Amino acid sequence: MALYQGINSTNSLIGIFDAFIHLIITHGFRYVLQKTTWKTLSFLKLAVRVVPATLILAVLAKFIVAAFMWWPLGLFDKQPFHFNTLIVAIFQSQIILIVWSLIYFSFHYFRNYKSAEIEKWKLEAVLKDAELTALKTQVNPHFLFNCLNNIRALVLEDTEKARDAITKLSDLLRYSIQYNQKQKVTLREEIAIVKQYLALEGIHMDSRLNYTFHIDNDALESEIPPMIVQLLAENAIKHCLSKIPEGGFIKIGVSKTIEALMIQVTNTGQISATPSDSTGLGLQNARERLNLLFGDQASIRLENLDRDNVIATIHIPLL
Repeated sequence: MALYQGINSTNSLIGIFDAFIHLIITHGFRYVLQKTTWKTLSFLKLAVRVVPATLILAVLAKFIVAAFMWWPLGLFDKQPFHFNTLIVAIFQSQIILIVWSLIYFSFHYFRNYKSAEIEKWKLEAVLKDAELTALKTQVNPHFLFNCLNNIRALVLEDTEKARDAITKLSDLLRYSIQYNQKQKVTLREEIAIVKQYLALEGIHMDSRLNYTFHIDNDALESEIPPMIVQLLAENAIKHCLSKIPEGGFIKIGVSKTIEALMIQVTNTGQISATPSDSTGLGLQNARERLNLLFGDQASIRLENLDRDNVIATIHIPLL
């Protein structure tokens, strides 16, 4: 690639000087590129700019090398200068600069792509947190208002039970405040608060409410969205048991396999084809929370088990 052919100490010096000039030129080219927006251009627009830019730099590099060969080395006094040799040298230098540009822009493209992916995931995480917070703020007031209405009724009927209800409500509020900022809680924590909730409803409904728990010990440390089992218990009472004069039962069962966590809430009653007192907002929010945290495989299904009972099933994949 040298303008002067042959292998000797002089040509080695020229080669070193040529490499040094290309190093300086590429360094300067990189500095200029950092001040421009070329790294954001499409391939075609970038090529239109890079090809002439590298040609100009190649011409500059070879003229500097030619000047070095002319003075102080004085080589053109010993052998004639061939213009064709200069053209070939410029072409070779441009190829080197184009390859350098290709590596440079490829590196920045992949680095920017990776950074964009990271920012995308960060943004999705922020949006997910905001959506989860919004969903939880829609669920919790509904639960709180129901509890306050129950206590208001108990105050006039039995002050002792009302005091007991207030104690249990304070536990529920403490749970709500502590875990409202969390995306997940353990099943053990959720079941403990559901028992408090059902005990609170049991004070109001007296003997009309019966409930049992069948929980696999292996499932107690599994993580679920907060207040989701409580929501199903609340719906069972509000939309089914409270409408039955003789009341009924709620059975909460949890089983765990390698593949999934299964939570089932079975209660007395029937799902009406055209419910007049339900917007379905609570279940819809619960489905969205499950989807955000566990993906499309997580689900809530509510259906009539038979002519007398309703079953709600939460499926959370573990694999």
